[in-house]
Amino acid sequence: MQDPRDVRGNRARSWKKTAPVVVAWLASAYVCITPLLRPKGVYGWGYYEVHHFYLGVPLLVITFVCSVRTWPPRHPRTRRAFNCIAIALCATLAAVMICDLGYVFAVRQIWRGPRRSDMWLGVGNRDNLPDEDLGYVRKAGIDWSGRIVTGGRYVHYHTDENGFRNPPGVHKADIVFIGDSFAEAGPLPEEDTFVHRVGATSGLQTVNLGRSGYGPQQELTVLEKFGLSYQPRAVVWVLFEGNDLSDAHRFAEWKRDPTKTQTLAVRYADNSPIVKLIELTARKTVDTPRRLLLPDGRTQDVYLDYRYVPDEPARDPLGFSETQKALETGAVLCRSRGIKLLIMLIAIKARVLAPWIIFDGAGDRDQFLPEGHDVDQRDFEHAVSDASRALGLPVIDTFPLLRQRAAVDDRFVYATYADSHLEADGNAVLADAVLNWLASEKLYDHDLDTTPAPTLVLSVSGHGHSEE
Repeated sequence: MQDPRDVRGNRARSWKKTAPVVVAWLASAYVCITPLLRPKGVYGWGYYEVHHFYLGVPLLVITFVCSVRTWPPRHPRTRRAFNCIAIALCATLAAVMICDLGYVFAVRQIWRGPRRSDMWLGVGNRDNLPDEDLGYVRKAGIDWSGRIVTGGRYVHYHTDENGFRNPPGVHKADIVFIGDSFAEAGPLPEEDTFVHRVGATSGLQTVNLGRSGYGPQQELTVLEKFGLSYQPRAVVWVLFEGNDLSDAHRFAEWKRDPTKTQTLAVRYADNSPIVKLIELTARKTVDTPRRLLLPDGRTQDVYLDYRYVPDEPARDPLGFSETQKALETGAVLCRSRGIKLLIMLIAIKARVLAPWIIFDGAGDRDQFLPEGHDVDQRDFEHAVSDASRALGLPVIDTFPLLRQRAAVDDRFVYATYADSHLEADGNAVLADAVLNWLASEKLYDHDLDTTPAPTLVLSVSGHGHSEE
């Protein structure tokens, strides 16, 4: 009969042997399964973050190997098969990690640190190049057709010799448009953009110097480096309330110290083939759609993206001060050359379409429109209008204009798919507003075409919206 002490000893040794494996399986389950129950990221189609892959895959391999060693199958052939699988998994994992590290450190040489012009977001795109002054520029001579945004329109996108969305060979223009993606309007066919509409309706030569991802300081640099060379009679400067202050803040930080924001870990992630593969599994949007009430009473999905921040200028004083400085320099620059400068403010989708959005309760509405408000005297619109008015610049506030159009038909004012930009009707509203301003400045005669005179909201001497 076996000694009870030997039995207890065997049990203790068995527990010490199996406990680490049990803990490893629990840890693997936590890392790999918990995100499926409570999504924590945008990768793995919306369930995981990058670190889940870096922790989960090695942990699963190690746990499997430990399990094979701790609980080997009884049959020799099965045991050999499992051992071979374990060795293959370990070898594959080690080879992949070594190749990844070798590529990042030996080929990409991230240990040398980034170049100043490599620091700006967007450079990684194959159609962009690093630039010392602007962070990045678009390549010249791009000729591409397809859908820039999933669910969006089929477009033909091309760039001129300076990397902007214009036909090549334009050297003189009556009106120069500067701004970010709302001016560039990449997701739309060129004929639907407000820049093209203004030129087609007025007969004036227009040039589009908008570029996705740019902030106010970069847009000022575009005006200085490119815009003035066209000898324009007018400049239209488009500003977007959704991210212009954050873009201004980010660019100011980059100019101050371009290497500060990129640690070795960030540079590794930017250059790692493994991370690039993980990014292929990214969910296209982190937002979930709400419902939009259509003119005929039906509803459809609408993605909202940006949230209204009533006191954004106060929350980001650096971004706002940089925006003010850019506007002041631009005003002085244009005035010294006899160029008329117009500021156009673009409102976010959630504000404009708020009356027709079916939110998931009051709490959900408050996420996008705090306390249900869509206008505040402290917001981006009012603060930038005040700054522009102090410089003697006219301002078109597009919020009431776009809201007015949405009241008639809200389907094509903004993209209802997962994109923040204006659709065809929204661009038509902007074009009408610019045409009306050009007519008021005697740069365009409405009587020469049959287009109905649009409603224009101008803010020059105050915030009171005057309608013509």
